[in-house]
Amino acid sequence: MQQQQMFERGDGHRSRRWAIAVLCAVGALALAMAGTAQASVIQVGSVLPKEFTPTKFERVQTLFNSALPQSGVNLASPATGAVVRWRIQGAKGGPFRLRILHPNGKGAYEAAGTSLPVTPAGEGLETFSTNLKIQAGDLIGIDPSNDSDEIGVAVTSGASYASIFPTPFDGSIVAPSETFSGKEIELSAEVQPQPEITSIAPASGSVTGGTLVTITPLRNNSAALIASAVWLCSRCCHHFDGMNSGKITVSTSSS
Repeated sequence: MQQQQMFERGDGHRSRRWAIAVLCAVGALALAMAGTAQASVIQVGSVLPKEFTPTKFERVQTLFNSALPQSGVNLASPATGAVVRWRIQGAKGGPFRLRILHPNGKGAYEAAGTSLPVTPAGEGLETFSTNLKIQAGDLIGIDPSNDSDEIGVAVTSGASYASIFPTPFDGSIVAPSETFSGKEIELSAEVQPQPEITSIAPASGSVTGGTLVTITPLRNNSAALIASAVWLCSRCCHHFDGMNSGKITVSTSSS
């Protein structure tokens, strides 16, 4: 639902104050999403099999899984939000970058963003933090820095991974260069879905303040999320009245 559609125009001061309270609460949800590691996340990519072979990239190219047969695995992100962590196994060399690939529906991909470079300490499981935008349907890939860099490759029936050579510039649309069947690369990520608001009520409030505004999030109602919402709203709203049955309530300020 568009935020504009939730506002009813009335007294100018009343609308502005009510809007500020609402935007504070919505902002709290957005900031909480980015700042809380305990909020629910979605796993995307490989299940990171324990048996793998460190394999050279051979050239500076993007590698990404194009098919993963395991039950319940998300090859693509099922939600829009941000990648907050990513993992690799069998990696050597670097630095490496996580890459977001957005399918264009015609067999090619838009290079939609890359993380900051990271260097693994060893060939075991490595976890890196990031904050990288991702859309529902996007895939994740990995970019090396050198042709001698390595990534773990696991033999998996029904799996496949593909390459894009050379590594694309962000914003460019490119088709895969090559596909490798029966194998997957050891690459996964955690996606924090963006908060979504299903309703805000009431549609207007008193110019003197004190109106209770109830915001109903669609998801992300973890304790860490709400703690962040309390922190932010306590600084821009008159009072954070709490949370009940998955709904956040704040009081508007008169100043």
